[in-house]
Amino acid sequence: MNPDKRSNQFFSQFRLRTYKKGEILIYPDSQPAFAFYIRNGFVRIYTISPQGVEVTLHIFSPYVCFPMMWIISDIPNHYYFEALTPLEVNCVPREKVVTYLKKEPVVLLDLTRRLLFALDKMSARIESLVFMPAYLRVISALLFTVRRFGNYLTDCDAVLKYKFTHRDIASLAGVSRETASRAIEELQRSGIIGKKQHMIEIKDVNKLETMIKNHSE
Repeated sequence: MNPDKRSNQFFSQFRLRTYKKGEILIYPDSQPAFAFYIRNGFVRIYTISPQGVEVTLHIFSPYVCFPMMWIISDIPNHYYFEALTPLEVNCVPREKVVTYLKKEPVVLLDLTRRLLFALDKMSARIESLVFMPAYLRVISALLFTVRRFGNYLTDCDAVLKYKFTHRDIASLAGVSRETASRAIEELQRSGIIGKKQHMIEIKDVNKLETMIKNHSE
């Protein structure tokens, strides 16, 4: 049995809870009530800068358990965990997760692999936040969403599967909502992005990728 099936079998024993988009599962500097295992949907981790800007650090996908730093190492949590989309999670007592992982080295190895992959992605995002100007950070955030949540209509035209607000894009880019809105409106005027049934449509993914590439060269 592969790690995902083993995990699903174990976590499905526990209470299933649903959250609406935007609901907070864990607040910073608070003790989590449970470990959470994502059944359906996505969870974002974010912090708020001293200037009041939300910065999304990572997005968790289905079949991930969190917050692992607290579960495994008892490290206090300092971040918000928010439902990025409608969400279904299994709520599991922490001690049961630890006991389970000790008995399942294959699952633990898979979990470690996922965490390292997430760390690599987080490092790349932090690098872009540090070195890119705000306009390109918004473009980078749009590319991130289309790669993760895009439904491609053609090779370079994609519509996001979920409704992302300007606030969501701003948080991914690490800029204010006003800055994100200005960048998005400029991209709309240029015809690179638009709206399709209230969802963001990236009409020319290649153009956005070229803009990021030109900056890095």
